Amino acid sequence: ALGNPISANQLYQNTGVDADAVDGNNIAAAGFGTDGRVAYDPDSGKLYYDEDGSATTEVSTLIAILGDTGTYPTTVVAGDFIVI
Repeated sequence: ALGNPISANQLYQNTGVDADAVDGNNIAAAGFGTDGRVAYDPDSGKLYYDEDGSATTEVSTLIAILGDTGTYPTTVVAGDFIVI
């Protein structure tokens, strides 16, 4: 719902995350269900968004890089992301 944080099962974080990893199939294989929306790589600070969370399409976009080289957050939590 608008104005609410995403749920924990909509967030995936792991080193090496890239646009392909945001594909719902890959998120599901990692144990995060098929409704993944946001993926984060703490090694690069890259944050990706999958607009439909579908396991059948690969619609993901790099939306931000969190921090500068050497200052990337080591973790993020679902409550860090609000649906607007």
